[in-house]
Amino acid sequence: MESSMTLSETMSQLSQQGYVTDFNNLLSVIYVEPEAFVIEAIYRFEGPTDPGDELILYALSSDRHSMKGVLLNAYGVYAESVTANLEQQLHLPLGGLDRRISS
Repeated sequence: MESSMTLSETMSQLSQQGYVTDFNNLLSVIYVEPEAFVIEAIYRFEGPTDPGDELILYALSSDRHSMKGVLLNAYGVYAESVTANLEQQLHLPLGGLDRRISS
């Protein structure tokens, strides 16, 4: 799905939907109990030419912890290894959402 929404517009929209926790600052919570978190949506932001502009935004929720928030990471060669390892442990809902956004 292509869209012209920017990262900040997407984050603002998610915030209005209750995704207010910044999981980049709470990686230890996810690391200790990744099975408690579900990826509700994935947004990929791709720049036209610069690989450094490639970001991925996860909208996460946890019923167990009553939390909803976002997790940001670069992807490809610029991805943070800790965040990338956590991404592999998180649960995707059946038919998980993937929104590719070109900026």
